[in-house]
Amino acid sequence: MRKYLIHTVGDNPNPFIVKDELYKAFLQTKFIEEIVDFSQSILIKEDGKSASLTKVEIDISNAKTLGIEKIWRVNLEKELVGISTKSYFRTPEVGLLFLQKKNENKYLLHVILVEMKSSLTDSEIKKNSDKTTSHKKGELETIPEKFQAGMNRMYLYLAIKKVTGFEKNNIFVDFQGLIFYAKNKISKASESQLYPILKNNPQKGLLTVESILDSQDKIKVCFFNQHSISLTQLI
Repeated sequence: MRKYLIHTVGDNPNPFIVKDELYKAFLQTKFIEEIVDFSQSILIKEDGKSASLTKVEIDISNAKTLGIEKIWRVNLEKELVGISTKSYFRTPEVGLLFLQKKNENKYLLHVILVEMKSSLTDSEIKKNSDKTTSHKKGELETIPEKFQAGMNRMYLYLAIKKVTGFEKNNIFVDFQGLIFYAKNKISKASESQLYPILKNNPQKGLLTVESILDSQDKIKVCFFNQHSISLTQLI
């Protein structure tokens, strides 16, 4: 039976460190993938049977000119028992990490959460057969919950992530949420923080969520009514 170590000191030629082995397991299961070919677009697919928005692309061909040195993809909807459960846990489709060099000692890790919606709809009050009513949330209410969950999960991932080769550099984290949609069916004003952002031109703004680290955490949000964008639109 293997002995798992939290950390090791002294002479231990073959340490089996939980944090390191967990990261290796994430790579092996493709929960996390490192993107090494910057000449290709990042393709994100939605497999739902009723989805009309089935894929989006992010062109990363100019990543190096933007100072991007590393890119990772976190498949947040991939099922890993006890860690990631697609069926019962609201989450964005994927998380993308872009490590950008700002100067000799400073790097910025852009953590981008991607959500895809075939349509944006209003919330509804439904009358049930027993004469009670129920509230069906619209996308502007459910998307912040997904970003909140995505940020918490990314914080946990970042706690075990070692960016090898950059140990002597300061790496700052910047969150951003992308909402790709095909149709906007919002017909009435909403109290959601996303409503004024959707009405902006361009459709960008700041969303406040309660994360595990900060009750007033911030994430920059952008809506895109298109299926293909460039990295320059984000960074």
